[in-house]
Amino acid sequence: MCGCGSFISATRRQTIAPQHLTILNREQVNLLTKTRSTPILIELQISCENLIVNANNSPNFFAVLFAEDKATLRWNKLSQTEMINDDLNPSFDKTLVANYHFEEAQLMLIHIYNMDFSTLTNTFVGRTEFVLNGIVGAEEHTLRLRLKNGREEMGTAVVKGDVAESEFSSNMAIMLVDGRTIQSAKKHFYTLLKLDENSNYTFVHRSEVAQGYKWNMLRIPAASLFCDDENRPFQIQIYEHSMHYDPKLLTSKEITFAALRNNYELSLIHIS
Repeated sequence: MCGCGSFISATRRQTIAPQHLTILNREQVNLLTKTRSTPILIELQISCENLIVNANNSPNFFAVLFAEDKATLRWNKLSQTEMINDDLNPSFDKTLVANYHFEEAQLMLIHIYNMDFSTLTNTFVGRTEFVLNGIVGAEEHTLRLRLKNGREEMGTAVVKGDVAESEFSSNMAIMLVDGRTIQSAKKHFYTLLKLDENSNYTFVHRSEVAQGYKWNMLRIPAASLFCDDENRPFQIQIYEHSMHYDPKLLTSKEITFAALRNNYELSLIHIS
């Protein structure tokens, strides 16, 4: 088991307001007797805002969706949208489909292209990555993502997931990892890990990358974290995000659902 602790500055130690992990609407939290292994179909709707193009002709945008192949670490193309002409804020009608698996970090990639009909060539506009379970946990199942071409920002991609609410409306733990009182210009994400039958921690969920520690509310199947045992610990890890380096683990801690239920709001981690 991983011990709890806090990240300590190399030069000085200063106590800052703690983060809180909060269970909201506790009456909606029920126990599952088993985890879900069957993938769930998620329909993704993509739109863009304020796209930037370096061309004199009218733009003709389309989006391409990729999924990471974990075995080869390569991107597999899943589908692409129709083309929208002469609109820097295109909202694509075609729905793109992905299979969502609980307890898997499914990394997705979106490319935006601009087709030049005069030369019949596609110009790369920008790209963005996201984790599919971030759609499930996000408010209104919607993510707003920055499109980049190298270091240059090229606009915003909005990805909305159409999730069958019957699959997610019950047996859900509703959580808020709240660090809004902690001032930080850096970006962070957190992961949740469950304790398996062999007393090893395995991945369950990765949050969106957020400025500071301001994450969206999370809705996640309760069984993904503790099955039917509220005293079974799960772990949260806080990472500092970087576009150029591996994520930096700041701190981690074990907690139980029973402690959260009893306290409603639990002081979780001091970032020092």
